[in-house]
Amino acid sequence: MKNFSKSHLILGISFIVISLLFFFIQQSKVNTKQDIVDMRGKNQVSVILTEKGFEPRYVKISLNTEIVFSSALDNKTFWPASNLHPTHDIYPEFDSKGPIQEDNVWSFVFKDLGAWGFHDHIRSYFNGIIYVE
Repeated sequence: MKNFSKSHLILGISFIVISLLFFFIQQSKVNTKQDIVDMRGKNQVSVILTEKGFEPRYVKISLNTEIVFSSALDNKTFWPASNLHPTHDIYPEFDSKGPIQEDNVWSFVFKDLGAWGFHDHIRSYFNGIIYVE
């Protein structure tokens, strides 16, 4: 019985490690330059959640630019927030702190340089990166 339990534990841990590895590989994929929308020099940029995900998904902005998040999803709330899901600890200020109704917007002014991964907390498979230069 001990061997049976050990093998299940090893299998479970292996599954978790492989899952985490897959997640981090997906998060760290290098985007080609054509995937990144360069919006530097603009004071305000719009990012819209659609049925296919955030548009644009990868945005390059200047410091102190306001990003306005909205949704094109019918009758569904959304919740923009920084990674990692579900804690939003990487950039905790970049979190709407709750669901936003589909006909409302939420905006955030980026005051820190870096590459800030984000996602919809309700549908965490929708994600993107904001590059602040």
